[in-house]
Amino acid sequence: MIAYNYCYSTFLGRITDWRGKSKMGFTEYKRQDGLLALLENHINIAPNGMMYVKSEVRKSLLAKMLSEILETRIMVKSGMKQDQDDKTLQQLLNNRQLALKLLANVTYGYTSASFSGRMPCSEIADSIVQTGRETLERATAYIHSVERWGAEVVYGDTDSLFIYLKGRSRDEAFTIGQEIAQAITKRNPKPIKLKFEKVYHPCVLLAKKRYVGYKYETKDQLKPEFDAKGIETVRRDGTPAEQKIEEKALRLLFETADLSQVKKYFQKQCKKKFALAPILGKAHRLLEH
Repeated sequence: MIAYNYCYSTFLGRITDWRGKSKMGFTEYKRQDGLLALLENHINIAPNGMMYVKSEVRKSLLAKMLSEILETRIMVKSGMKQDQDDKTLQQLLNNRQLALKLLANVTYGYTSASFSGRMPCSEIADSIVQTGRETLERATAYIHSVERWGAEVVYGDTDSLFIYLKGRSRDEAFTIGQEIAQAITKRNPKPIKLKFEKVYHPCVLLAKKRYVGYKYETKDQLKPEFDAKGIETVRRDGTPAEQKIEEKALRLLFETADLSQVKKYFQKQCKKKFALAPILGKAHRLLEH
């Protein structure tokens, strides 16, 4: 939204009318005669055919608001690096930065909320979504086109990419990952930035937003961190026993790469549970009486 200046205040309508009309939300947009000729070299065209004036002519209200929110969040996060022993302050600052992140994330939702929103405009919302998708697709195509990286994009969602580097070492993954991030950032307008975050080694990618692996965030990190997203070990609808067994099984798999050991561990845990079943059943019957 900031990079392409998408907003109500910079909207210039469609390139071609839809069903003889130029809609803007629930109203009809009427463009002044000669405006496009005046702004000929200062127009951004979204993938859905909507036009917006560039920021050098008018910086959008949404861009100004989002810039202030994001800059404030950066300031709060930098404050978290100080007084790390003060747990109360750390929790307070973390809650503030999460609130600012939520505000920034829901700005798109504000433009698309047709039932509960005050200013619904599906044209702007579609511009944001399709531009995001196009940016990801361009990044994926470019990564695949550079043969020396030997990289394969196995997963891309909203604003992130998972890249598989077959046969590469962990150190090589860090080097190539940083190169890819810099190259993609240069190919996009500011402030769009692809940030290299971490290397998973090993990793299990189950489905969209569901993955687990040993996480390394720096080259010199010796001990990995177990990191899981969207699976039973971190979901709130599971039981503590289930979460502990699954995490232990995954750790065994990552550290040994031996499925027979995972199977042996799981069978051992099942035997323990079955052995406890009669005792727990008896205790339950005694409680009933």
